[in-house]
Amino acid sequence: MKIFRFLRFVPMALALGLLVCARALNAASAPSELPAAVAGTNAAPHEPEVPQSVFDITSSPVKDPFFPHTTRLPMPVATNTNVVAAIDASIFALKGLSGPMGHRLALINNRTLAVGEVAEVTVPDGRKIKIRCVEIGANTATIRAENQISPIELHYEEHFLKH
Repeated sequence: MKIFRFLRFVPMALALGLLVCARALNAASAPSELPAAVAGTNAAPHEPEVPQSVFDITSSPVKDPFFPHTTRLPMPVATNTNVVAAIDASIFALKGLSGPMGHRLALINNRTLAVGEVAEVTVPDGRKIKIRCVEIGANTATIRAENQISPIELHYEEHFLKH
């Protein structure tokens, strides 16, 4: 009985053996399809380069390939924002000075500032400009307006002085 159990696996073993021999013979007789430089390595095959899509929205008329019926305008062209317009000193008015010499206060366009303080003042045309008080003298105040390199010196008007 033990012999019959063993014979049951013999046809399967023979079939597997024949398959291995046939494959070995086929591999030995088949010509190599890989180049000589790559045949002996595990290098990945060279993949072709995939081109990238490019959408030019600067031309006119603009047509979005995904939303062809859109009414959006093309993107604005970047401009140099580092150019700063000079601020005229005449839009600032030193309306008053107060306090002892060690701690002076200046009233500029209806805003009270001490030395080193930053405030946003309203100018006659309605704009709000951020200024920093740099120095306060006996009858003057020196300020630096936002994005300006040179300071602006304001003088206390004579008709406000007490005689």
